[in-house]
This record gives sequence, C-alpha cells and structure tokens, in this order.
Amino acid sequence: MAYPTGADGAGGSLALAPNGMAALEIVGVADAVRATAQPSTRSVMTLADRTRLELPSLSDVGPLHVVRRADLYRVLRDEAVKQGVRVEYGRRLTGVEDTTAVFGDGIRARFDVLVGADGVHSTVRRLIDPDAPGPKWTGMLALEGVSSYDVPREEWMRILLETYGEDVPGGDLLRHTPMTSTQVTGALYIMPSVPHWHRDRMVLVGDAAHAPSNSSGQGASLSIESAVQLARCLRDIEDVPQAFATYERLRRSRVERWRHALPRPTMPRHRARSCRS
Repeated sequence: MAYPTGADGAGGSLALAPNGMAALEIVGVADAVRATAQPSTRSVMTLADRTRLELPSLSDVGPLHVVRRADLYRVLRDEAVKQGVRVEYGRRLTGVEDTTAVFGDGIRARFDVLVGADGVHSTVRRLIDPDAPGPKWTGMLALEGVSSYDVPREEWMRILLETYGEDVPGGDLLRHTPMTSTQVTGALYIMPSVPHWHRDRMVLVGDAAHAPSNSSGQGASLSIESAVQLARCLRDIEDVPQAFATYERLRRSRVERWRHALPRPTMPRHRARSCRS
C-alpha cells in the first residue's frame, strides 16, 4: 500500500448499492460495514432548470448504504489481517521484472499474481499495456461536508424554487459547514474502455479496469464484485492466464454498461457463482 501508515481518515464517503453489499456478504464483512454505514432509501436530483426528480429505485433489494471510505477500508483491512494477510505500507510500485515487483524505495518482491487494484491512475494498467488509455477529467471537483444548518423540507423547496440561481441555500449550507468536516475528495474522472485487463501474471480489478460514470453510484459496488469474481476464478482455475481470461469474460459486459450510465434502478443482487459454470 502506498499510504505510509494506512488509509485511516483518508477520503470522503461513498454509497454501496445492494449488489455491493451482497458481494461483501460473500467476504463476510457486510454486517461490520452496515454497523458504520447510514442507510439511504431515496435520492432526489435538482436540475439547472429547477426540475426536481426523484431517482428510481427497486423496492425489494434494500437501501443504499452510505459509508466513509476510511471505515470501509478499516473493515476490509481488519478482515484481511484476521485471515493472515500481511499488509505493508509505504510501498509504491514502479515496475516489474518478469515475476518480480519493483518499488520506489528499492524493495523488490517476487509474486505469483500481481493484482492492480490501484484506481483510475493505475500503475499496473500501464505495466500491462503501455498504450492503455488513461482517465479523462470531467471538469468537475468533488467536495463534501456535514452542515449544522437545519432547513425544513418546505423551506428547502421554497428557496430552491425561488432563488436557486443565486446559490441559496447553498451559501447558507457552506457558511454552516465546519471547516474540520469538509472533505475535498479531488477531481472526478471517467475512464474509456480498457483494452487489456491482464497480461502474464498481472491483472486489473476495480477502477483500474472499469471506472464507471460518476453519476452511476456503482463504482465501489462493481469493484467489490469484480474482486470476488477474480478470487473465484483463481480458486477454480489452476492455469493463471486462463483464470484471468475467464474473469474478464464474466465481468466486462456487466461493468462497461455503467461507463456512461445515469442513476437508475439498482441492478440485481450479486449472486454467487463458480468460474467453472
């Protein structure tokens, strides 16, 4: 991990859709995530022309779970450590030589499989394919915070409809948001289709391979699904390149439909399956 001491306290929050929570059930950490998450049963979008849209959802699959990235990281790290996985910090991958990983501090480590779960700015993606496309900035930045400003629903609607163009109640919200609670989570990117997900014993997972549209609400959930599917394929198929090819075949069509998706009803729950089926 590139962070010097872990990712505790880093990042903002994210929403886990029911399919993402179902994938976490397979890993055995869904209850721990629920304990630190806030369920969200409805979402509303207000457009520039003041149109107010309640986003559709499915009634039989459960709510979104809004969780801080640091809490999700902590739950997954604690489970990995419990399972005997060693976590090292301050290691930034810079290259590979055959089946040896080379890190920026000069450390070298042999590997059987190198999984690039390193996001839209993936180093492993470039090692697999130097000509791989990179992320495209959407022109937007993501910020978030917790406001102490209490506005009744009726007042929200009155202000939104009458003075939305003058950034009210946005200004009041900002003035009542403590600086200590503000998170600047950075630029928002969108990824083109990545031609090559794997080469030799290297493979991509999550946003490194298939970052969806920022408006889809599926980034974390699809990444968790893909991690589970990759693990199954490595478990069920002895030949590593074939395991990678099967993983890509099972995942690519599902994840790429979300690259330009607007919010829409949550996809069906993630179902357990074997890579041999």
